[in-house]
Amino acid sequence: MIAALRLEAARRHPWLRAAYYHADMVRRTLADPEVGADANVDFGDAVLDGPDAVIGGHYAVDVIPDTPVSRRAHLQRHYIGHDDQLIVYPPATPDFLAEIFLS
Repeated sequence: MIAALRLEAARRHPWLRAAYYHADMVRRTLADPEVGADANVDFGDAVLDGPDAVIGGHYAVDVIPDTPVSRRAHLQRHYIGHDDQLIVYPPATPDFLAEIFLS
């Protein structure tokens, strides 16, 4: 769920919508009960340019929108060595983001 202050900021500043949506998608993906129940999964500490989660103490993963730009950017991070370390979700369209933040 997107907090009220973020919702208000995204209404005023459209460029924040995708960032807030992404943060919510990461949180929802990692909050899956099967993921959280796995003792081998350590969650990232919300550090910019740090992994969203680490599996088995050494296999970093990131949750990203499935776009070429996002894939390229994440594959350049020092802790991502392969496409298999990316958990992707469909990117949100501007209309969908407006529906979320303006309704």
